[in-house]
Parts: sequence; C-alpha cells; structure tokens
Amino acid sequence: LFAIVHFKQVLIIMILIVLGGIGFFVLSDFFGKDAIHARKKFKWKKLMPSTKIVLITTFIILFFGTLSFFLLEYNHSLADKNSIPEKIVSSLFQTVTARTAGFNVVNMSNITVPALIVTMLIMFIGASPGSTAGGIKTTTAFVIFKSVVATIKGRKHIEFQKKTIPFELVDKSYSITIMSALIIAI
Repeated sequence: LFAIVHFKQVLIIMILIVLGGIGFFVLSDFFGKDAIHARKKFKWKKLMPSTKIVLITTFIILFFGTLSFFLLEYNHSLADKNSIPEKIVSSLFQTVTARTAGFNVVNMSNITVPALIVTMLIMFIGASPGSTAGGIKTTTAFVIFKSVVATIKGRKHIEFQKKTIPFELVDKSYSITIMSALIIAI
C-alpha cells in the first residue's frame, strides 16, 4: 500500500513539474480561452511551432535522460529499488526534477560520474521559455541541435516544418549557450 501511495505522489509531483517546465505559452496554446474556442470551431487546430518545439524537445530530454539514468544507475543509486517499474519511475523522476525542481528519490552521493554528467547537462538545458525554471531553455537547445545537424548535412539554412529558422535566432542561441557555460565555469 505504501508503494502505491508513494507512486501516486511521485506521479503527481512529476506532472506538476513538467507542466511548470513547459511554460505558460505552451499551456495557453492548449488551455487558453482563445485556443479552446478555436478548437471548438476547427477540431484539428494546429499548435504553434514554438509549442511543438517545446513538446518535442521536452519529450526527447525526458526519454533519453530517463533511459541513460536507468542504464547508468541500475546497480548503483537504483540498487535499493525493489522492482524494474520502481527503478524506471525513479529514473524518470530524477530526469524530470533535474530540469526544474532539484528533488530526488535516490541517494545523490551514490550517483556515478557519467550519470552526474547527464544530470548536469539536463540541468544546463533546463526548461522552456516562460516557465518557472532556469537553464538555457529547450528552444535554445533545439535550435543548436538543428544547426549542428544542418552543418553536418552541409545545408546553409536551418528548417523546422518547412520554415527557415532565421540566422539571428541561431546566433542568439549560440551566444546564450556560450555565455551560460562561461558563467558556470567562472
């Protein structure tokens, strides 16, 4: 019974943290008065591109963060968890809270260096614009990732949904990332 109550509490906390981390702009795109009214008129109203970027990036960070934490910490800080689902939920919780809240359900002194580096990277990216968290933001990480992919493919323009991302945004993303890294290093 304790495990079920604990699981529900952890799940509620994770949902609240994710909602706080995706930002007010995304929430208003889903639940705003105008958005709800538009969906009544047009059942398949499209989300704003920025909302899609936030949701895609958030999902990718949560998926790969959870997977890497689970694999890296299975026999270390997750060793005291009794079942695979408990280890998965703990890994997801650690990934969700690293982005914004900083809570933990594992002994942080037992975390291995690779898992600590992944956690710090997740903390560095943080949450989304208009959210309650810090970091360089998911949209900045998305633009940098798209820029790297475009460079590898030899393309001069960065595109998302057949729209070009202006160079000013790419330049601003790199500047934010470099300045943030310098401030942290200092």
